Amino acid sequence: MKNRAFTLMEVLVAVLIISIVATALFQIAVNSKYNFEFLKQKIKFDTMSSIAFLHNSQKWHNSDKRLYDFLRGDYNISNDEFIRVLKSEKVHYSHEEFSTISPFESSDSNISDMMNLQIVFDKIQISQKEQSSYVYKIYIRN
Repeated sequence: MKNRAFTLMEVLVAVLIISIVATALFQIAVNSKYNFEFLKQKIKFDTMSSIAFLHNSQKWHNSDKRLYDFLRGDYNISNDEFIRVLKSEKVHYSHEEFSTISPFESSDSNISDMMNLQIVFDKIQISQKEQSSYVYKIYIRN
Protein backbone atom coordinates (compact mmCIF):
# COMPACT_ATOMS: atom_id res chain seq x y z
CA MET A 1 0.00 0.00 0.00
CA LYS A 2 1.34 3.38 -1.06
CA ASN A 3 1.19 6.41 1.30
CA ARG A 4 -0.28 9.51 -0.44
CA ALA A 5 1.09 12.30 1.78
CA PHE A 6 2.79 15.59 0.83
CA THR A 7 6.54 15.66 0.76
CA LEU A 8 8.50 18.14 2.84
CA MET A 9 9.43 20.11 -0.29
CA GLU A 10 5.79 20.51 -1.32
CA VAL A 11 4.84 21.77 2.14
CA LEU A 12 7.71 24.32 2.13
CA VAL A 13 6.72 25.63 -1.33
CA ALA A 14 3.10 26.01 -0.20
CA VAL A 15 4.15 27.90 2.97
CA LEU A 16 6.42 30.16 0.87
CA ILE A 17 3.61 31.00 -1.56
CA ILE A 18 1.17 31.72 1.28
CA SER A 19 3.71 33.99 3.05
CA ILE A 20 4.39 35.98 -0.16
CA VAL A 21 0.66 36.51 -0.71
CA ALA A 22 0.15 37.50 2.95
CA THR A 23 3.03 40.01 2.76
CA ALA A 24 1.60 41.57 -0.40
CA LEU A 25 -1.87 41.86 1.18
CA PHE A 26 -0.38 43.44 4.30
CA GLN A 27 1.52 46.01 2.17
CA ILE A 28 -1.69 46.87 0.27
CA ALA A 29 -3.51 47.41 3.58
CA VAL A 30 -0.75 49.70 4.89
CA ASN A 31 -0.71 51.73 1.66
CA SER A 32 -4.50 52.04 1.69
CA LYS A 33 -4.44 53.34 5.26
CA TYR A 34 -1.73 55.88 4.38
CA ASN A 35 -3.65 57.03 1.28
CA PHE A 36 -6.88 57.33 3.28
CA GLU A 37 -5.20 59.53 5.92
CA PHE A 38 -3.55 61.66 3.22
CA LEU A 39 -6.87 62.21 1.41
CA LYS A 40 -8.63 62.98 4.69
CA GLN A 41 -6.09 65.72 5.48
CA LYS A 42 -6.23 67.04 1.91
CA ILE A 43 -10.04 67.33 2.01
CA LYS A 44 -9.84 69.16 5.34
CA PHE A 45 -7.23 71.60 3.97
CA ASP A 46 -9.17 72.19 0.74
CA THR A 47 -12.31 72.96 2.76
CA MET A 48 -10.39 75.45 4.90
CA SER A 49 -8.81 76.99 1.81
CA SER A 50 -12.19 77.49 0.16
CA ILE A 51 -13.27 79.71 3.07
CA ALA A 52 -10.21 81.90 2.56
CA PHE A 53 -10.57 81.95 -1.22
CA LEU A 54 -14.22 83.02 -1.09
CA HIS A 55 -13.56 85.79 1.45
CA ASN A 56 -10.32 87.16 0.04
CA SER A 57 -8.84 90.61 0.48
CA GLN A 58 -5.54 92.01 -0.73
CA LYS A 59 -5.08 93.81 2.60
CA TRP A 60 -4.29 90.44 4.22
CA HIS A 61 -1.30 89.75 1.93
CA ASN A 62 1.51 87.83 3.58
CA SER A 63 -0.19 87.34 6.94
CA ASP A 64 -1.25 84.47 9.18
CA LYS A 65 -5.02 84.46 9.61
CA ARG A 66 -7.48 82.31 11.51
CA LEU A 67 -10.47 81.03 9.55
CA TYR A 68 -12.68 82.95 11.96
CA ASP A 69 -11.06 86.21 10.72
CA PHE A 70 -12.30 85.52 7.19
CA LEU A 71 -15.92 84.97 8.27
CA ARG A 72 -16.61 87.18 11.28
CA GLY A 73 -17.33 90.36 9.29
CA ASP A 74 -19.82 88.72 6.94
CA TYR A 75 -21.69 86.29 9.19
CA ASN A 76 -23.20 86.27 12.66
CA ILE A 77 -21.87 82.97 14.00
CA SER A 78 -23.47 81.96 17.28
CA ASN A 79 -22.43 78.31 17.64
CA ASP A 80 -19.60 78.25 20.20
CA GLU A 81 -18.21 74.93 18.99
CA PHE A 82 -18.06 76.19 15.40
CA ILE A 83 -16.34 79.40 16.53
CA ARG A 84 -13.79 77.35 18.50
CA VAL A 85 -12.99 75.22 15.43
CA LEU A 86 -12.66 78.30 13.19
CA LYS A 87 -10.37 80.01 15.69
CA SER A 88 -8.16 76.92 16.06
CA GLU A 89 -7.34 76.70 12.33
CA LYS A 90 -4.72 79.16 11.11
CA VAL A 91 -3.44 79.54 7.54
CA HIS A 92 -0.86 81.72 5.83
CA TYR A 93 -2.57 84.04 3.31
CA SER A 94 -0.76 85.49 0.30
CA HIS A 95 -2.52 87.73 -2.24
CA GLU A 96 -0.51 89.42 -4.95
CA GLU A 97 -1.04 90.85 -8.41
CA PHE A 98 0.29 88.21 -10.77
CA SER A 99 -0.13 89.95 -14.11
CA THR A 100 -1.89 92.90 -15.76
CA ILE A 101 -2.97 93.20 -19.38
CA SER A 102 -4.14 96.42 -21.06
CA PRO A 103 -5.86 95.15 -24.24
CA PHE A 104 -6.49 98.59 -25.81
CA GLU A 105 -3.15 100.18 -24.93
CA SER A 106 -1.43 99.56 -28.28
CA SER A 107 -4.49 100.25 -30.47
CA ASP A 108 -5.86 103.51 -31.81
CA SER A 109 -5.40 106.38 -29.33
CA ASN A 110 -9.13 107.32 -29.52
CA ILE A 111 -10.13 103.87 -28.35
CA SER A 112 -7.34 103.83 -25.78
CA ASP A 113 -8.59 107.09 -24.22
CA MET A 114 -12.19 105.85 -24.06
CA MET A 115 -11.39 102.31 -22.91
CA ASN A 116 -8.78 102.60 -20.17
CA LEU A 117 -9.36 99.04 -19.01
CA GLN A 118 -6.95 96.57 -17.49
CA ILE A 119 -7.40 92.85 -17.01
CA VAL A 120 -5.80 91.92 -13.70
CA PHE A 121 -4.73 88.43 -12.63
CA ASP A 122 -4.28 87.98 -8.88
CA LYS A 123 -2.69 84.92 -7.34
CA ILE A 124 -4.12 83.93 -3.96
CA GLN A 125 -2.20 81.27 -2.07
CA ILE A 126 -3.16 79.52 1.17
CA SER A 127 -0.57 77.42 2.99
CA GLN A 128 -0.43 75.49 6.23
CA LYS A 129 2.53 73.35 7.30
CA GLU A 130 3.46 71.24 4.23
CA GLN A 131 0.21 71.87 2.33
CA SER A 132 -0.44 74.66 -0.09
CA SER A 133 -3.18 75.63 -2.50
CA TYR A 134 -3.68 78.57 -4.84
CA VAL A 135 -6.18 80.13 -7.24
CA TYR A 136 -6.05 82.88 -9.82
CA LYS A 137 -8.60 85.65 -9.60
CA ILE A 138 -9.35 87.59 -12.80
CA TYR A 139 -11.10 90.94 -12.83
CA ILE A 140 -11.35 94.13 -14.89
CA ARG A 141 -10.06 97.40 -13.47
CA ASN A 142 -10.70 100.91 -14.85
